[in-house]
Amino acid sequence: MEELGNVTIIIYSIQKDVFITYNATDDATATIYNSLGQPVITQLITPGKTQEISLNTPSGYYIVKAVNNDDVVAQKVFIR
Repeated sequence: MEELGNVTIIIYSIQKDVFITYNATDDATATIYNSLGQPVITQLITPGKTQEISLNTPSGYYIVKAVNNDDVVAQKVFIR
């Protein structure tokens, strides 16, 4: 969990799914990168709910980067 002022972003994974909970007033963009730094998927994150992103990728560590107008949060997750 990352707190940035009044904004809380929670990023975690279960199996091949990444979950992002984001409580702010502005939309954010989440990009998931593989271990080579290549973007795998980019998706708009709506504030106020938990967003699920399903991946069809090989097992391994991935970086989830969430960006809104003012803040950037990155979290490493493991995909099975």
